[in-house]
Amino acid sequence: MEKTSQCVVLCSLTLASLLPAATTAYWRLEEGINGADVTAAVDSSGNGFGQSSRSGTPKYSDNVPGAYIFDPVSGLTSPNTLSLDASVANSRIRTVNDAAFNTSFTAEMFIQFTGQPGGYHNFMRRQQSQTHRWQIDFDHAAGGAFGRGRARLDTLDGDNANFVVGPTGGAAVTGANRLWVDTPGGDGNPASYLGGSDWATQGDGVNDLPGWHHIAVSLNTVTNEWSFYMDYQLMQTRTLVDADSSGYLHPDALIEFGKGGGGTYGTFIDEVRYSDGVLDPTQFLQVTSIPEPSSALLSLLGGMALVRRRR
Repeated sequence: MEKTSQCVVLCSLTLASLLPAATTAYWRLEEGINGADVTAAVDSSGNGFGQSSRSGTPKYSDNVPGAYIFDPVSGLTSPNTLSLDASVANSRIRTVNDAAFNTSFTAEMFIQFTGQPGGYHNFMRRQQSQTHRWQIDFDHAAGGAFGRGRARLDTLDGDNANFVVGPTGGAAVTGANRLWVDTPGGDGNPASYLGGSDWATQGDGVNDLPGWHHIAVSLNTVTNEWSFYMDYQLMQTRTLVDADSSGYLHPDALIEFGKGGGGTYGTFIDEVRYSDGVLDPTQFLQVTSIPEPSSALLSLLGGMALVRRRR
């Protein structure tokens, strides 16, 4: 009987590790009209984690990363017409605090800056306190890493404080791997910043590389691996310290996204998804310019081709 019980447990754990991560919440931001206030952002996952409150003046915008979004997890392609305009200071939306978020997870979004973020502003977070949180934010170091997206995590037991993952290499991080580049000559090459001075004060305040980016962060609560992805490429993985073997304790807090900071600068966010496990980059949301043909349509086209051949 004991061996049977052990087998059941081991088999269950193995099966769980093989099952794909499910979508806990997915805010597509498609329920409004361009320029209107975001007052009831819908959770398209069907799990009921729609907008519960907001701050600032988040609005809908027709500035989007692409006309369609393909979800490799569900296999569905959906029209994409609106995003979140969080340009006004502290404009963000919140969902409820729920135990459904207390899992290994992947948080992902598309983001674009047309103005320069302030120091370490965050754009998605779950924060119980300054010492117990995780967040996706903006690196405002004076030089070197300035302009990169990154993810920070702090654990309540103090084992991990300001535990950061993001593009590595300091000044050698390419413009393509930064969310913001504003060189004096406007060429988009970080090597063109003037040495010895604060990169944040250089340039004309306009992003040299203003395109949309996909960013994601994942936490594996079994292995304690904390990872950051930029445009479908793994930038860095670090393993959390767990000196007392107590495991990871999730912040007892709601999830919010938008602009977590002051200043009015162009900030656009779209297709925010929270999954209950660690996704592979091939499973991240993708932009496509044309809708994927449905399986039914493919079957129909195949049948028509067969009929033509028989004729």
